[in-house]
Amino acid sequence: MKLNLPVTDNEKKLDESSPIISTTDLKGRITYSNDVFQRISGFDKQELLNKSHNIVRHPDMPPVAFDNLWQTLKAGKPWMGIVKNRCKNGDYYWVNAYVMPIEKDGKVCEYQSVRYRPDEKNVQRAEKLYQDLNAGKTSWRQRLPQPGIEQKIMLSIALAFLPWLLASLFVSKFSLSISMSLVVVSFALVYVGVRFSLRHLRLAVEEARKVVQNPVTQRVFTDSQDEGGEITLAMAMLKSQTRAIAGRMLDSSGHLNGTAKDLADSVALTNKGVVHQRNEISSLTSSVEGLRNSAAEVDEHAGLVLEAADGANDNAERGRRVISSTINSIQELASQISQSATIIHTLDKESQRIGGILDAIKAIAEQTNLLALNAAIEAARAGDQGRGFAVVADEVRSLATRTHESTQEIEAMISTLQTEARKAVETMNVGCENAESAVSQAGEAGSALEAILASVKEIYGMSSQISQATNGQVSLVDEIGNNVEMVDEISELTVDTLEGQERISQALDALSGSLDGLSKEFVRLH
Repeated sequence: MKLNLPVTDNEKKLDESSPIISTTDLKGRITYSNDVFQRISGFDKQELLNKSHNIVRHPDMPPVAFDNLWQTLKAGKPWMGIVKNRCKNGDYYWVNAYVMPIEKDGKVCEYQSVRYRPDEKNVQRAEKLYQDLNAGKTSWRQRLPQPGIEQKIMLSIALAFLPWLLASLFVSKFSLSISMSLVVVSFALVYVGVRFSLRHLRLAVEEARKVVQNPVTQRVFTDSQDEGGEITLAMAMLKSQTRAIAGRMLDSSGHLNGTAKDLADSVALTNKGVVHQRNEISSLTSSVEGLRNSAAEVDEHAGLVLEAADGANDNAERGRRVISSTINSIQELASQISQSATIIHTLDKESQRIGGILDAIKAIAEQTNLLALNAAIEAARAGDQGRGFAVVADEVRSLATRTHESTQEIEAMISTLQTEARKAVETMNVGCENAESAVSQAGEAGSALEAILASVKEIYGMSSQISQATNGQVSLVDEIGNNVEMVDEISELTVDTLEGQERISQALDALSGSLDGLSKEFVRLH
């Protein structure tokens, strides 16, 4: 057996109106302890929870007492006894314990213990008995058989008849046999009368034994081993049972009172929250109405954005086509400029060839002029005979001179033409480069416009989605508005319900107070 040490001689007294209440599982582990148990034992709730109940067992308690306790409980019957318990600091306290098995669905599921402050006489008898049990001693009264009430009455009557019998033997004229016969007949009549008179007592004893039959407990509570002690013990057991029920009622009423207060606080807090909620719902209703208007405005603007995006999409498409056409025109123009440059370049080459021919013509004209001069000289030498030839020579020389002049003019014109042709070629080259740059820039513009067109299409798609979303948002806001109105109605109903709950809470609190007072009065009377 576990020995809890140290111990002191300091006794704590349990308040008469405050029972100790605890429950254990089938192995004796504590599953519940009330505040009184924690306060007098010195253990807190966590130190007691799931611990064996022998944590408060005092070393002065004999093991046989707890053996009797467990045998009684395992038989499905309640047990009552005076128990000495140890506090956490070693002090002790006495209790009048009533332990009973609790059934659920026909099976024992836990043990419940209700302990009150015991009577001092019972404590004194229990302390003496436990000391004897721990020392292995038994008193002469315990060793001798204890007569019942019927035997005590018959013995008392026999002692009363003894003087009369002795007197009859020495004084009476009757013989010894007659005297003995009269005594026997008298005893028989008295015995029958006593048996008849005590029939109700025997029935009461039988009923008492159905309630409890425990000689050790009877010795502690009654200091009597006869039928009267059995009846007294049964009454004490029933009283303890009633006090246990009252104790549980008192404990439950305490929990009920706490629950009622918690419920009242919760109802008040909930009521406050609901009132605040209704105010918030009112604000929310205004906000939802504003949101509904905003959603409608957003929906309208989304439609305008969709139309604008559609127009931008069309404009971008037209711009793309214009850019594409411009690129084609510029490319065609560049091609034509390139062809013109080629032609002018060819013209420049041909002009250079013409210059060569003119040089040849110029040389021929000079040669012709020289020949004409020679011919004129020869004609002058020939005199009249050469006069006609001189005229021809003079015409030839004149023609050569004009040819030379014409050649110079043509050469000047060819030179000018070549210069302008070169300028034209240079201009054409610059134009080609500009055309190519324009084509490149137009291509970039086309690509940018393509990107713009893609973005516009994406914007159009997003605008369409936004329009659909805003339409859905308007519907959702309408639904939210309806739900808010419904919530407002529900909150109003909740306020009414909370008012009803508050009345119920007040009634429950009053009932709890009444039950608490009734339980305390019941405990006081018993």
